[in-house]
Amino acid sequence: MVFKQHSTFLKLFNPIKAIRLVIEFQLSLLLSFFYKPCPIMLCALILLYGTIPGNEYPYGFPHANMNVKNMVPIDTLQSLALDDAQKTWGEVIAGPAIPCTNADDSIIGYMFVFRILRDFESAETVPRFESYSEIKEGVAQGRKNYARAIKEMMLLERKGIQDKPSLLPPDEDAHLPVPQIISDSRMAQVHKKIYEARLQKWGSDKYGTIIFSATYDQIPVMEKIHGLPYFYSRMDLTAGKVRASMAGELTLQHIYYLSPIHLFYQFKVNNERIWIDAFSDEIYTNEPELFDLARSAPPPSEAFRNENLARWQERKNAAAGKKHHE
Repeated sequence: MVFKQHSTFLKLFNPIKAIRLVIEFQLSLLLSFFYKPCPIMLCALILLYGTIPGNEYPYGFPHANMNVKNMVPIDTLQSLALDDAQKTWGEVIAGPAIPCTNADDSIIGYMFVFRILRDFESAETVPRFESYSEIKEGVAQGRKNYARAIKEMMLLERKGIQDKPSLLPPDEDAHLPVPQIISDSRMAQVHKKIYEARLQKWGSDKYGTIIFSATYDQIPVMEKIHGLPYFYSRMDLTAGKVRASMAGELTLQHIYYLSPIHLFYQFKVNNERIWIDAFSDEIYTNEPELFDLARSAPPPSEAFRNENLARWQERKNAAAGKKHHE
């Protein structure tokens, strides 16, 4: 079993932001006649600020109101998510738990992200969950490879080189295996490059995500993704859309999980709130109408809540039994 958190000191320490804070702090205090710089205080500030969780994320880390009823303890969720991930993908390394909210900013679930250890990898070769910047480098490389392969395919098509039927699944099914790609033809090999690039740009080649509910009155697993959540795979593209139309500092506030097909971000730009559809990148300066529809949904019935409680208990019992046999 491999279960390693990525919140180590070296992982969280951000020297650039820490030094910037110290410089700003020093300049402000130098305005005071009685202030004298203290080396010990400077070191303490660097260590304190440089290890604040969330500093590694360029747009900040989302938060949620935790004052809700029937909330599942986070350590229970982590244990159940790990158990589910291992059943699905085998050996994994646990990454962050990304909070998601309902339309009223209250916690509704967590996106648990896992690094899947492939056949040729081990806990020694992959000792920790990668940083946000490291993951983004892999995603960016996947996009470049994808663009190059598409260009290569178009050149072959212009020359009249085709393979029928198509060897590629839809982009949304990029994580699925493609056993048809066994031909030695040039087009088949290009299709294979496209497929592999899709895996890389969505993180489907080595990451998995499980979205667990945060309360006992909802079903335990709300969604399972064979790849990275959009927080990793598309957040930079979404932020780019905002910056193309609005100037100022961009800070992520909330991730709204209204359903598997209704995912929104809330950003603060120049102290003003905006909402963005995570799938279409449409920007709203006022809260989308869908939020009122989500609020008007009837609460779960008592029978449904009891069914969900039984599902949660079943998962707990299964995880406890697994630990007992290890």
